[in-house]
Amino acid sequence: MMAYGYFKPIPNWEEVMPAVLKMLSQGNFSTEDLANGIADQFHLDDEQRSRLLPSGRERTVTNRVRWARFCLLRAGLLSRPSRGKYVINAAGKDLLSSGKPITDSTLREISEEYRLWTERSSNIQESTDAGAMNVKEVPLDPLTPDEQIDSAVRELELAVRTELLERVKAQSPQFFEQLVVKLMLAMGYGASYASVMQQIGRPGDGGIDGVIDVDILGRDRLYLQAKRYTSGSVGRPELQMFIGALTGNAARDGVFVTTSRFAPTATSYLSTVPYRVALIDGERLADLMIKYGVGVRTERTIDMKRIDEDFFTTEE
Repeated sequence: MMAYGYFKPIPNWEEVMPAVLKMLSQGNFSTEDLANGIADQFHLDDEQRSRLLPSGRERTVTNRVRWARFCLLRAGLLSRPSRGKYVINAAGKDLLSSGKPITDSTLREISEEYRLWTERSSNIQESTDAGAMNVKEVPLDPLTPDEQIDSAVRELELAVRTELLERVKAQSPQFFEQLVVKLMLAMGYGASYASVMQQIGRPGDGGIDGVIDVDILGRDRLYLQAKRYTSGSVGRPELQMFIGALTGNAARDGVFVTTSRFAPTATSYLSTVPYRVALIDGERLADLMIKYGVGVRTERTIDMKRIDEDFFTTEE
């Protein structure tokens, strides 16, 4: 697993259920208002409040509040009189006044509908030696379904990225130069593969591995350097040579791509020169290849459905 830095935990959807039910006992709140209220009650800091799901589609705290509210609705503790409006009902008020803990287990105890729904949605089947199928309940997952999907996607992408980079490193330097050109074209730079390849690998290229015409008239050009390293890092000397090649071509814009990484001395040097050079290390290279479909293909597309609220609120 890649380390993305340390993040303080945000209460999971089960932990926020009691607070969500109590807030709704005081009135009707939008999803974002509920999320902000929960953030206040749990004393979340700015980073926790703004943290997004891996997909970037929604705040994590908002998603967990939304699923907590959905579970309360499934358990019959809330009613939804109209679109976007959730109100606590008599059953919800009774649970609050009873003093019972508001947990997934409690909801299973008091609501047959909720118990059956959770069994259908969270059980897995295991095969016995006789070939029969037994149902085994999965322990409560602290992640919401959206988070579980996003997490699985990230795991798959991490595996693909790791293998992709290994495959690239195993190829020849010439293959890597061609790969970089194909990636730049996929990103929208350059007119055609043939036009760029005419300026690849020429004798005495002076440290330039490719030239891409950014505009159709060739007035603006992007110079490429591609270094396929199986170990080590790109240091300051390599960047100095590339800057020298740019100077020799009266150019200011370049892209330096490597399968390895850039040493701190290289990145710090770049900040001292008046050139616009984008640095793409191995990890970013693999990410861009995945994003723009270079060296990978889509194996399966999952079409997820959600309720169309407009369909149920349209009046004839």
